[in-house]
Amino acid sequence: MPASPRKQAPIVRVADTPWGDLPTTENVESLDASIFALPGYSDERTIQELDRAAGENPSPLPYRFQFVRVQRVNGQDDNTKIAEYASRGYRIVKWDEADGLGLNLTSPDGTAQVAATRATDGTVRVGDQLLMVCPAEKVVRHARALAELQRSQFEARVSAPMERAVNEVNTASGYDGRTAGASFQIVEDDPTVK
Repeated sequence: MPASPRKQAPIVRVADTPWGDLPTTENVESLDASIFALPGYSDERTIQELDRAAGENPSPLPYRFQFVRVQRVNGQDDNTKIAEYASRGYRIVKWDEADGLGLNLTSPDGTAQVAATRATDGTVRVGDQLLMVCPAEKVVRHARALAELQRSQFEARVSAPMERAVNEVNTASGYDGRTAGASFQIVEDDPTVK
């Protein structure tokens, strides 16, 4: 029996929307913008990351901002994250000081241009999350300490046991540094190669 020709699926045009065409102006918000985006900071951080990826050495950002959860799922207040971040040098950001920290939370006409709102206590909130800030010097110290902790944990739990296992396989196979032939070796990847 001859094979019947396959019916071609109809072409569906998806460019049209019930809301009209996409505007071509430059000030259209990105479709993937986060509700946690902070104009004046998020855009500068994106530029810095792109510059760094291009091999440039951009000047460091003066602050790091962090939204922290301040409420449990049941609605009960929870200051655990505030305390955790405060112990690292972060402090709560007030809406009225945002401009001084380089954030553009409102447009020139005074309307909010972010998802963040001014809470009744004057803090910057997005839902159940509160905005905190930390100076770059403290963030760098914490990042270095964390990197060192991760390096030492990797060395103790992964690298050293792997090195022992490789040496055991080489010894059991009769390979030593003087034996001709193949042996197992650990080759570290260059973290800058992607």
